[in-house]
Amino acid sequence: LRTALPLILGALRRAAGPRTLIAAMNLYDPFLAGYLDGAAGQATAAASVALDAQVNALLGAADQKFGVRTADVRNAFSTADFTDTATRPGGGTVPLNVDRICSWTWTCAPAPVGPNIHANTAGYQVIAAAFERVIGPRL
Repeated sequence: LRTALPLILGALRRAAGPRTLIAAMNLYDPFLAGYLDGAAGQATAAASVALDAQVNALLGAADQKFGVRTADVRNAFSTADFTDTATRPGGGTVPLNVDRICSWTWTCAPAPVGPNIHANTAGYQVIAAAFERVIGPRL
């Protein structure tokens, strides 16, 4: 990321010009789903949030350097929120970030659909809303 992202964004900015709006997004953390696997999974989920923060800091710095607006998907998914809770159907009470990663991606879905880190329809709606906040509403 440190090497390739500035090259990519620099080339994109040069091709698009300084007046073209470019928007990117930071990332949610699909590894939060490990929380459901007991104590070891909970430790992995906690560690993954720290890594997610580091990756998103790199993304944000590169976006800022090249005038790219960043849709805050990380916070839309409450990625770092282990404090607030939600009740999962058949899964009891879990941290809000775990509930959202399971509700808004295919990460917690059983095979053959999951586990899959990509957003589902609800998740893509949350992502679209994060983009709308940085680029404005649809025309």
